[in-house]
Amino acid sequence: MAVILLPVFANAQTPPAPQPAASAPQPAASGAPAQGAAAAANQNKKEDEEKPSGEEHVSVTLKIYRWSFANSISMPDFGTGIISSRRTAADDTNLWYKSDGKWRELNIAPRQMKTIKYEGPKNMRFAKRKENPPNPDKPEADENFSSAGLLNIPISSGDLFALMLKTGSNARFYPMNISPQQLPRNKFAVMNMTRQSVAFNINGQTSIIGPGKSFIFSPKKKDGEGITCQIAKRIKGKWVACYKNIISLPDDSRTMLLVYDPANKSSPRYNVQVLNLR
Repeated sequence: MAVILLPVFANAQTPPAPQPAASAPQPAASGAPAQGAAAAANQNKKEDEEKPSGEEHVSVTLKIYRWSFANSISMPDFGTGIISSRRTAADDTNLWYKSDGKWRELNIAPRQMKTIKYEGPKNMRFAKRKENPPNPDKPEADENFSSAGLLNIPISSGDLFALMLKTGSNARFYPMNISPQQLPRNKFAVMNMTRQSVAFNINGQTSIIGPGKSFIFSPKKKDGEGITCQIAKRIKGKWVACYKNIISLPDDSRTMLLVYDPANKSSPRYNVQVLNLR
């Protein structure tokens, strides 16, 4: 069976098709139509010049899950591949995000999932409110906020999941396309948040998923039982089992399995977080 690794930043937008070259202007039958055509052309040119040349705008339903961990964990940066440790901080400042041109508070507790509607630039901005805002007369002014994170939206519309790692007043986001076309109900998504390739076996279906990658499984229930999930990692050239469990899936559910590697050498086994994406 061929294994397909689905990148986390999937569904890149297809560039627009090139526009056909304008046909040569035809000679006018009289002076008045020629003047009208010239005026219309000038008006169209003016309107094109007035259109903003900013980044692409998107409209998505975003499910954000705030990660919670007691100790530090090793997380690969899915963009650069650099691995770093993350640790929760005592300071827990609320974040704000800008959608449809307005700042909105993202009040989300650890181990909580929140669904929001987002409309705006492809690069979604998150910020914290300054303690001493420079423009108190306009609380929603941009200068009253300082940057706390950025989420690159990989799709123009649809449903998106984002794992949020919040450390104090800053946050990092790891998105995955969960639109019905990508993750229909009764499917099982696995996100490998570890630094190495991991072998997953879901009810006999096996795939090797690289670090920072994801995969969609189509599990089959047996005799009303849950899904048998087994995970192995490669140690000194051999695959070594490090996790096995039976996971119960609600009917008509969409489920995501987050696998992470604790930054604790005395605990070599991976930890798993199961999310129900209703």
